[in-house]
Amino acid sequence: MKPFEVEVKREVRSAEISVTFAEVFDVAPALPRPLKSKFHLEFITAEGLVRESELIAPLDVDAEGEGEPLVADTDTRQARQLASNTLYMRKAKEYALVHEELADWYDSFLSKVRILQMIVSGVISMILALKVPDADNPVAIVTVFLGIVKAWVDIADYENLCSKHRTAAGGFEELHEDTQAF
Repeated sequence: MKPFEVEVKREVRSAEISVTFAEVFDVAPALPRPLKSKFHLEFITAEGLVRESELIAPLDVDAEGEGEPLVADTDTRQARQLASNTLYMRKAKEYALVHEELADWYDSFLSKVRILQMIVSGVISMILALKVPDADNPVAIVTVFLGIVKAWVDIADYENLCSKHRTAAGGFEELHEDTQAF
């Protein structure tokens, strides 16, 4: 393969990584800010986003020589692309971790709600089957409570959010692996 062909393939692949990251990011559900995670995050936090902007648009040294250039004038296009691709890879990994963590939280919450509904429904069924005296009002109140919990979960659309976070985590993880292989 000729050097020019290698250069073109590298350029195209770098552009594909950038576009893929944007596509996955655009369809991913929003993350709560500030991010709260059990993982140590460096690239998708507010400070990380500032570092990214400095990497992409480095500050110039002023006329008095103050300030420090963040990208050397001698950096080649390949060096800048490598830095950009590395940044995408690291951000993709962190986004994958956070989206997976949120999907797990929603899944756990939904499981707890389902177990609560099953237990309370079972208790109500036993009370009604045993024809416990004066149980009509408490049973009605608990039934309304179950309906409110179910409606809240449906209105908040937690199942859909769980699915979207899981899909986003998969997309970011795949991008991370592809970029790492490149």
